[in-house]
Amino acid sequence: MAIPCVAVSIVGNRLGAKYAIRLGANIVRRVLYLVIGLLMVSIIAKVVFMSN
Repeated sequence: MAIPCVAVSIVGNRLGAKYAIRLGANIVRRVLYLVIGLLMVSIIAKVVFMSN
């Protein structure tokens, strides 16, 4: 289980670095804000709808 996770992590890191260099900090910042926003929505939804 760990070996496939390591392989996918390496590929993701290389692709992320490649696109960050190619597209610049502006797109990286936008993607980061999008991911953080989606994470916040997910956490808030779990707290609101899963609380008893």
